Amino acid sequence: MSTLNAEEVAADFRSRLQRALAVAAEPSPDAEPFKNHYAARDLLQALLTSSLSPLEVAIVQAKLGATHLHVEEPHNAQPALENAARFLAPELLAFAAGLEDDEQSAQRSKSDVDALLAALPHVRIDSEREAHAIDILARYEALALAPADDVPREDEENEENNDEEEDEEAALAALRDVRAHTNFYLAQVFGALNLPGASAQFCLATLELQLRALLLASSSSSAEDRDCDAAGATAAAADRLEAVQDWVKNCLRLVDYYLAADNWSDAAVGLSACERLLSGADAAAAETVQLQRAETQLNWAKLHHAALRAAQLRDEGFPTAAQPPLSPTAARMALTLASTALAENSNSSDRDARATEPAMRHVPAAAIASFDAARDVFKMGMRACDRAKRVFVLDGFVTQHVRVRQLESAFYKRLVHFERDRKRQVAMHLRRLALLTPVLDAELNAAAYCALLQEVSYECAEVAAEVFDLKRERKFSPGDDKANAYALKAVHWYQQYVLLFYPPSLPNSSSSEQHAPPFVKTGAAVRLPSSSVSAHEFRSLLLGYFGLARVCGRLQFATAHKDKTVLFWKQSLAYHEAVLELVRQFERAQAGVAGGAGADEAAALHELFDAELTISREMVELLPEKINQLVYNDKLL
Repeated sequence: MSTLNAEEVAADFRSRLQRALAVAAEPSPDAEPFKNHYAARDLLQALLTSSLSPLEVAIVQAKLGATHLHVEEPHNAQPALENAARFLAPELLAFAAGLEDDEQSAQRSKSDVDALLAALPHVRIDSEREAHAIDILARYEALALAPADDVPREDEENEENNDEEEDEEAALAALRDVRAHTNFYLAQVFGALNLPGASAQFCLATLELQLRALLLASSSSSAEDRDCDAAGATAAAADRLEAVQDWVKNCLRLVDYYLAADNWSDAAVGLSACERLLSGADAAAAETVQLQRAETQLNWAKLHHAALRAAQLRDEGFPTAAQPPLSPTAARMALTLASTALAENSNSSDRDARATEPAMRHVPAAAIASFDAARDVFKMGMRACDRAKRVFVLDGFVTQHVRVRQLESAFYKRLVHFERDRKRQVAMHLRRLALLTPVLDAELNAAAYCALLQEVSYECAEVAAEVFDLKRERKFSPGDDKANAYALKAVHWYQQYVLLFYPPSLPNSSSSEQHAPPFVKTGAAVRLPSSSVSAHEFRSLLLGYFGLARVCGRLQFATAHKDKTVLFWKQSLAYHEAVLELVRQFERAQAGVAGGAGADEAAALHELFDAELTISREMVELLPEKINQLVYNDKLL
């Protein structure tokens, strides 16, 4: 057959396949809901009678199996899907065959399941077959495993057959284990195909099945422990605690993904489940449990802050992405948690004691439209931070402790947006300084925690500069020492921030080289950091110099001390010159990088720092005249 004829045959196959799929997609009349799917089924069966390649046969069989499932013909769907899998993924077919239940013995079924779970296959799929193999994989999951939850848990007509009921419970437990591991296996497959969203949903399905098993085990543990001796009860409790810790560890990983993907609804359900399981642990539980409780609260705080931030961005006119709705799997998990909590509350003697502490809940950004609504979310976030900080103390958890304090500061920053009273805005910013300055006063090792100290120093400088600006706007005279005090604090913290970019200035450094004096006299005195940095990292250094230039340029003292004003304005000019000089040095250094990467970094810097560079160029021209007018004419321009 010629190449042209082969192309015509392939085009004919695609056309006929698309025709069948188009027929299936058309709406059927209410009286005959499967009419168009029956027609599509007939077209696919007719297509199988033509001359097709093995791959084309597998594709048609896969679509035919899916159609059989839709029209409720599972007896026809299974052979079609098996025929497709036999070509596309024979290992998958062998795996599915191993899931058959042995009706002769529930105990043998359990042992077979355990062996199967210990040796899950590794499926290798050619790239051209990935889409079809995944379709078959999902169909198999729906066909073979979905009915597991529909099997009755009790047979009221045979209550006297206790042994049979126990065997049935064991078989159902084994099937639940298989389904959970199959979902986990599917999550790995989708992850390998670089489909993180689908992989996360199968991870959540795995956790949802495991959660039901853990809650069921927890509800029946008391009766079982009474039947055991002290040693047996202790061992059983330790096993349950270990299972809870493993589940929470995996759920917190998934929550991290959901927070990064802005899927806050599913993240909130996962965090509620973590809280529910960890609440059953003993108050003096292992350190791992205490850390997981703190991690859970820290993630709650991140979730509440994300909602406040999205509400602020919306109010400021920035585009915000629509939040995805609660997924069906997360909805099932939430329903399981709610029903379990209802049953426990109705039987618990300490229900009132637990109810005194409000539970965490997710408030979507769309519901935060007023100060009162924002304050409610703020309170939940601060409560979560406080709980996390009880575990993440500075002596032992430096990084986590600092992160919690930064998050607390961020909550005040978001709440300021909803506050209209300027005096209360200042008070909130002062609370931020009270949260952050203890980190700088703790004398942390700058070599070990350089990045953390840079972040905190820069934020303290920004907050102090904001307080200075607010006080100037409210009521300011050139001799207002209270306002100027915050500007001087901002200058100090900006200087500390800049100095941390130069390793020789760090304590315990073996180098004898010393950094230039904090007050840069001329632009030529500045230098690049000793280590090479990217455009993004270099922009961070420039922001420190630019912040110094801005604050020094806004400082004004009483007329009797105009020499101080002149001094700081000259320093502002020097810092603006330093910004321009550093950019020139960076461009010269990047010009020597081979392969064009240096030119890309230089261009990236101009794109990232363009607005600030424009201001610095303008101020280098304007500040000398402004200084001269003050010195010689006592005029403030």
